[in-house]
Amino acid sequence: AWSATSDWQRLVTLRWKMNVDHDFHSYRLYYGIRSGEYEGVLTHVNGRTLGNHLAKNARIELTVDNDLIEQNRALDRSGMRDYPLLKNNVLYYFAVSACDSYRPGTPFNHESPRSTEVAGRPFGGSEIRPAR
Repeated sequence: AWSATSDWQRLVTLRWKMNVDHDFHSYRLYYGIRSGEYEGVLTHVNGRTLGNHLAKNARIELTVDNDLIEQNRALDRSGMRDYPLLKNNVLYYFAVSACDSYRPGTPFNHESPRSTEVAGRPFGGSEIRPAR
C-alpha cells in the first residue's frame, strides 16, 4: 500500500513500505501525465541510488519536485524519456518497482512488476487516493 500527498509548491510526496527482500537493491519510480504512460523514471536522489536509506519506520518517503526530476534527467543517457516537470493543477501518475542486486544498472538486472498506480496533483495539500 502506498500513497501520494501533494502541495502547492510543485511537489508531490510519495510514501510506501520499504522492500525487505534479502537481494533488494533499489527502486524505480515511474511518473507521467497519463495513466499507465510514464514519461519519466526516477532512480536517484541527490547522487545516491533511490533505496532504503530513505526509510523511516520501515516506510520510504520521497518528495518529488523539479530539482529531483532534473537530477534524474541529467543521469539518463538514453534520451528516450521526456521527464515532464511538475506544474501546479496538473494530475501526475506514479508507480514504483523494485530492482534486485544482480548486476544493477544493466539490462540483466531484475525488476519487479510496477505497483498499483497512484495519482497526485500539486495543489492545496489534499490527500490523494490510489488511482483506479
